[in-house]
Amino acid sequence: MAYTLNWNSKDIVYWTYSGDVTGDEIVESTKIIYGDPRFDHIKFKIVDFLDTTSISMTKRHLDMVSSFHRAAAISNPHIKNAILVNQNSDNAKTLARVYIENLKNSPWELKIIHSREALNDWMESHKHPKT
Repeated sequence: MAYTLNWNSKDIVYWTYSGDVTGDEIVESTKIIYGDPRFDHIKFKIVDFLDTTSISMTKRHLDMVSSFHRAAAISNPHIKNAILVNQNSDNAKTLARVYIENLKNSPWELKIIHSREALNDWMESHKHPKT
């Protein structure tokens, strides 16, 4: 298995992919997250691809995952989503942009982030918004 799922708190689900990741693994992990009753109460969904060496997804995989996400956004429309991708991984950046494009009409906030430090800053800014 090239992914791990962590419910870091009652507000966050963080899943990490590593090594060579397949579209089937991404579909599988997506189903697990959205089938968990904790999903309805989270505020942040973090998908971390920083430790991947390759991501192999077909258009069918992308369409399936996007469909799952659109349905999940109806269930919990208040989630802020971060996708962590290595700045040097053209494949991961392209897949993240396609994902965001597929969900452009979603109520979710979607952000591509290139480091865990930047993720921490982004999450902190949402926990303590400037007034």
